[in-house]
Amino acid sequence: MLEYRKKTCQDQGQKQILESSFMSHNEKVFMKTEYRSLNPETLMVHARFKVPDLKALSQHLEHLEKAQRTWQERSLVERKAALLNVATEIELSLGQLVDLMILEIAKPRKEAEAEVRKCIQSIRDFCELEMDSVLESREALGVVLAVMPWNFPLWQVVRSAVPLLIAGNAYLLKHSELVPQTSLLIEELFKKHLSVFRQEFLSHEQVSELIKSSQIAGLTFTGSTQVGRILAQKAAFEMKPSVFELGGSDPYVVMEDADLGLAVRNLVKARSQNNGQSCLAAKRWIVHESFRKDWISRVAAEWEQYQVGEAQEKTTDLSVLAHPRFREKADRQVDAFLRSGQGSLLYRQSVPEHPSRVPPQVIQVCEVKNLYRDEEIFAPVALLSWFQTEQEALSLANGTVYGLGAAVFSQDRERALALARGIQAGAVFINDFVKSDLRVALGGRKYSGRGYEMGLQGLIEFTALKWVK
Repeated sequence: MLEYRKKTCQDQGQKQILESSFMSHNEKVFMKTEYRSLNPETLMVHARFKVPDLKALSQHLEHLEKAQRTWQERSLVERKAALLNVATEIELSLGQLVDLMILEIAKPRKEAEAEVRKCIQSIRDFCELEMDSVLESREALGVVLAVMPWNFPLWQVVRSAVPLLIAGNAYLLKHSELVPQTSLLIEELFKKHLSVFRQEFLSHEQVSELIKSSQIAGLTFTGSTQVGRILAQKAAFEMKPSVFELGGSDPYVVMEDADLGLAVRNLVKARSQNNGQSCLAAKRWIVHESFRKDWISRVAAEWEQYQVGEAQEKTTDLSVLAHPRFREKADRQVDAFLRSGQGSLLYRQSVPEHPSRVPPQVIQVCEVKNLYRDEEIFAPVALLSWFQTEQEALSLANGTVYGLGAAVFSQDRERALALARGIQAGAVFINDFVKSDLRVALGGRKYSGRGYEMGLQGLIEFTALKWVK
C-alpha cells in the first residue's frame, strides 16, 4: 500500500511551487481531479481524464511490481525483442501519434513525424548495442516513476523508458497534463508487448507521495529546474536513485573563422525547433564582433524563409506555443530584459497575432546580470552577445546557472575542440546544433541536471551492483 506522512509547512510550500510552475490558477483547480486535452491553436478542450483515487493507484502499483519481478527474470534477448516489437507498433501508429501531437501541443507536422521516426530508429539502434558485460552482476531496482514533459511527448518517454526497461525495471509514467491523449496511446503501444509499462494521470501531490512509497524504487524527471530541485530533495530524503534532466540555456559560440552561412542556418534552426520549446535550443548566441555588420540581416533573411502557419500543414515550420500561458511567460521575460536595460531588441519578425504565438526575435544583451544567468526562455527568442577574445566567449558561455548543451562554430576543428573542452555543459557539438541520441549518454551540469539518460550509462542508472560470494 502507499505510504503517507503528515504534511509539514515545507511540504505545503513546495506543493505550491510545484503547482505554480505548471499551471494557471484556474488549471490548478482542475488539476486536482482531472487532466484536460487542450488544442493550443483553437483553445478548445477535446477530452478530460480523471486523476485516480489512492486505492486504485495502489492496486495498479501492486500489479506493476509483480510484473517487474517476472520481467527481470526474462533474458536480455527477450527483453530486447519486446522493445523491438514496440518500435514496430510505433511505426504502425505513426499517423495517430503525429495527429495527437498536433492536436495537444501544436507541434508542426513535419517535426512530429521526424520525432516519431527518430524514436523508431533509436529503439532499433539501441537494441543493437552490446550490453551483456555492462549488466553483468547488476540487477534492476524495481518500479521507476517517470515524470515527463510535453515538448517531445514520445521521444522523452522513449529515451528514458527503453534503457531502464531493458535493464529489467518497470516504468510508471506520469506525463504532462498537456498531452493526456498522447500518453494513453503511448501506453497502449508499449503494453501490447510488455506488462511493465503503465501511465497514470497523477496530481502533483500524488507524485510527491509516490516518491515516499516503498512501491517506487527510483525517480527519473525531465522538466524545469525549479520543480526538479524540489523532487530531488524528496528523492534524496528517501535515499532513492534519481535522474534529472532539467532546464538549459545553451550557448552557441560563433568564432571569427566560422562559415557564416552554416552558423546562421544552424542557430536559427536550433532556436526554432519545436516552436522554440526545447531544453537544448540555441538560447544564447555568442558571436564574434567581426560579424556584427551582417549578422542580423542574415538572421532575418533566414528566419523569413520559415513558414508560419497551422501545425497540421506539411509546410509549416513555426505554429504556436503549446499553451497561452507559455506566451504570457515569454512576453514577461522579454519585457523584463528590455525594461531593465539588460537587453535591447534588434529583430522581431512580423507574424499573425495569436494568444499562443511568440514571434522569432533577437535581443542584444547589454548587461550580463541575473536575467541572462538565470532565465530560460521557452520560445523562439535568442539572446545575442558579441565577443572579441576566446576568453570573453568562454566567460559568456559559462556565465549561467545551466550546463546542458552547447555548440561551437569554427573552421579550425582543433581550436573549436579546445574551446569546447572549456565549456561547462553535458554535450558540445562542433559546427552543428545539439541533438540527443539514445546510444549516447547525456547529462546536464550545474542546475541542468544530475545523472544520465540514454547510452550504456543510462542503462545502469537504475540497477544495483550485486556481489554474490
